[in-house]
Amino acid sequence: MSTQIEERDYLRRTHPEYDQKSPIWSSINLLFNGAERLSNLAATYITSRLGETPEQYSHRLGLVTYSPILPDTVRDLTKKIKSGILSVNFPGQKWSLDFNWVTFSQDLANDIATYGRVVAVLSDTGPTLINPTQLTNYGKYRDGSPWYVFKESGYVSPGPFDDALEFETITLIDSQNISKYLTIKGAKGAETLTVESELHGYGFCPVVMLDSPPEMYVALSALPKAIQHFRIENVVNEAAYLLYIQRTLEKSRQPDDDLDDTFSVQTGNEHLILGNMTFSEASGTSVTTGIELLKQIQADIKSIISLGSMGGGGLATSGVARRYDYHDYSLTISDLGNYVKDVVTSILSLYSTSDSFEVLGLDVFQVDNLEYFVAVLDTLSPHSDKIEPGAMQAWIDKIESCLYR
Repeated sequence: MSTQIEERDYLRRTHPEYDQKSPIWSSINLLFNGAERLSNLAATYITSRLGETPEQYSHRLGLVTYSPILPDTVRDLTKKIKSGILSVNFPGQKWSLDFNWVTFSQDLANDIATYGRVVAVLSDTGPTLINPTQLTNYGKYRDGSPWYVFKESGYVSPGPFDDALEFETITLIDSQNISKYLTIKGAKGAETLTVESELHGYGFCPVVMLDSPPEMYVALSALPKAIQHFRIENVVNEAAYLLYIQRTLEKSRQPDDDLDDTFSVQTGNEHLILGNMTFSEASGTSVTTGIELLKQIQADIKSIISLGSMGGGGLATSGVARRYDYHDYSLTISDLGNYVKDVVTSILSLYSTSDSFEVLGLDVFQVDNLEYFVAVLDTLSPHSDKIEPGAMQAWIDKIESCLYR
């Protein structure tokens, strides 16, 4: 048992690259899950002010609001992958016929855009995507074969009458084995360690880890702007909250019998009378300015994530500009789709013992304009006898989708 404990403790070590990426991923996760982690989000990015008491700071944190600009914008980009067509021809693998490639492709796009990394584990039922934050360590043995360590933690309830227990699972996968170290902490702090190891039989390490190109890791590029938006949004919210009529009472004393409560000044007057009751209303110009700034930051985030000014240009935007934005947006989706297709190809290449499989599509999407689809159809129609019937029908289906979406 002591040897197994030592092995587990060694497996808890993390890769230096993971240590570098982990704080960034934590910030992205906070902004992506801000609605359920609002208190953590507030305490992380809303700092106390100079001279502010703990009570005042706590009250201000209680006023925090949140707009999911970053996750919504990334989702608007990656969900378009579903509108593309992905064709996978993978002979000899029965599961590939029933596998949901559309959902898998969108999940791939989400990991690419959110974490800049894709991690997939192969099984007899198809590839499974693992959250990149769970891959804590990786490397190669002296013989050059790779190994990967995954960590997952949480709580488990043994029964309805038992307290929830904290657990930690560390999984080591290499070219031969899948070893799992399960640690459960009891109510009094005692730990129970269970170790399971089995041969997976693939003859290679069934894990794929790919880092996406920087231009597709859009969440990282937009992260500073998203943090800025959250902070300014709450400054504006606080200013709006304070828009009420303030009553100011200044004590007034007449210079009759209470001369000790007045001030002598060199103005030619013997005494300066203190005191007045005034009513003043906080100015709303700062709120208006803040709202305009928030709109600009939102536009910046959309531009960074390559959504450009789609739908944000207003009616005054010229048709030429809108067409350009639309075309640029289509190219962005196509670039992402092509990379997703390449990742699927890399994953399937581990399963296959030959080059007999094909991965096609994800290069044209329903975001492309109808004019483009019709123009291509006009070009292809005179040569339809030389084109696969299924390909022609697929193109016609795209036109129908544009007409009725």
